[in-house]
Amino acid sequence: MILALCDQVIKVLKKKPVVVNMKPPVKIFGSLHGQPTDLLRFFQKYGVPDKHAGFGNSDIEAVGYIFLGNYVDRGKHSLEVICLLLALFLKHPHEIVLLRGAHEDKHINMNEGLATECENRLKENIRKPKSIFLKLNEVFEYFPLACLVNKKVLCVPSGIGEHVVSIEQIKKIQKPIRIQHSGKISTQEKIVFDLLWSDPVQDLEENKNTLNEQRSHIAKGTVIRFGVNRIKSFMLQNQLDVLIRSHEPVREGVEKFGETNLYTVFSCTDYGGTHKNDAACLHFKKHKNQLKALIIP
Repeated sequence: MILALCDQVIKVLKKKPVVVNMKPPVKIFGSLHGQPTDLLRFFQKYGVPDKHAGFGNSDIEAVGYIFLGNYVDRGKHSLEVICLLLALFLKHPHEIVLLRGAHEDKHINMNEGLATECENRLKENIRKPKSIFLKLNEVFEYFPLACLVNKKVLCVPSGIGEHVVSIEQIKKIQKPIRIQHSGKISTQEKIVFDLLWSDPVQDLEENKNTLNEQRSHIAKGTVIRFGVNRIKSFMLQNQLDVLIRSHEPVREGVEKFGETNLYTVFSCTDYGGTHKNDAACLHFKKHKNQLKALIIP
């Protein structure tokens, strides 16, 4: 059943662009990392993206859903999270957007949780060509990398790094996107690594880009932390009002980066069992053109 689900999803994803356009209102979810109970709590409290839901109030007719990646690894139930989201996407392909995160990458999820889960729970040889592990990673190669809401709000998995100059540049990336962690890194691959892995600087007063020591194992250490000046110039050049990303846990589930309009949203609670963080999603309303944080403790 999972293999059939993946095959049907790939057929739909092949027709989707690398940068998806959406109109508000939308809900924007950050990293979920194999914690389905948090996702279901959001659905039950704030609305569920299904027309015939068994619980919660359905709002899929009125509200779009954008997920910023990192569905798998870390938590113990990556399969439940990704299968539920793929099923909902297949049912509502125009209302739901699934972006690719850093962990939707075979090189990463081989060691961070998904592979072990497939081996232990499905009793499969993950290296066999027809394994669910490999099929899920094939699906990930067709996920889009960004979503533009109302032409003014850009949603990306992690960041803009130093190689992402324009949205048009992202649109030119060809799917399927196969990420290589060895050998020479092409310009297109640098853009992909920036979108999936780069983070903002840790000091709100840091205007310039800095080395990202926490990501030194990625892309031969070329992934950076992007500074305040970089955020402002990118948004100005691309005529953006808001930039939304995930990939890093924040205490209250959502955090505005200083005086910029960069927001980090994280949608799984108590990340890694050590952070004690709340989780949030962002509701971007149509008429007021504002973001509202929807939080679960």
